[in-house]
Amino acid sequence: MMGSGKSTVGRKLALRLGYEYYDLDEQMEESSGRTISEMFEEDGEEAFRFFESMAMKNIAMLDNLVLATGGGAPCFHDSMKLMKRTGPTIYLKADINFLASRLVQSEGRPLIDGLSGDALKKKLEELMTERKPYYEKAKFTVDAMNVGSTEIEDIVKMIGKR
Repeated sequence: MMGSGKSTVGRKLALRLGYEYYDLDEQMEESSGRTISEMFEEDGEEAFRFFESMAMKNIAMLDNLVLATGGGAPCFHDSMKLMKRTGPTIYLKADINFLASRLVQSEGRPLIDGLSGDALKKKLEELMTERKPYYEKAKFTVDAMNVGSTEIEDIVKMIGKR
C-alpha cells in the first residue's frame, strides 16, 4: 500500500542481498519521460495500469533484483501471479492511521492528491479494502510499522537468502 515503506525497505533489502533495486514507478517515469501523476492525468488509470503491467513484465525478466511496486500494481493484469512466479513476494502490512500519517503531506500520488484528515483516511480504507485480497496472496507478510535494520535481516532469513 502506498506509504508502507516499500521503497525504503526495498533499497535496504537489495543492499543486504547484493541485488539490484528497482522501483517500478521510477522505471515507468524514466521510460515515459512523464511523472506518475501526468500519466494518470493524461491517459487515465486504466491505461496507466496497462503500462505498469508491461513495465513489470520487462523487469521480471531480470535476475537478482528487488522490485518495489506501486500499491496498486499487484491488483491489475494478473501482476500478482507474475510476481509470485518470479520470486518471493512481501506484503508490508500497515494500518490506516500509520499510512495516513506518512502520506498527509505527500505529493504526486494521483489517487490521494489534495486529501487530508478524514477524507484521506476514508480513501485509504477504500483502497485497502479493494487491494487487501491481492496483498494477502504474498508469500510473506511483514509489519511495516516496525521495519528497521534488524527486521531487514529477519526478512532476508525469511526468504531463505543468507
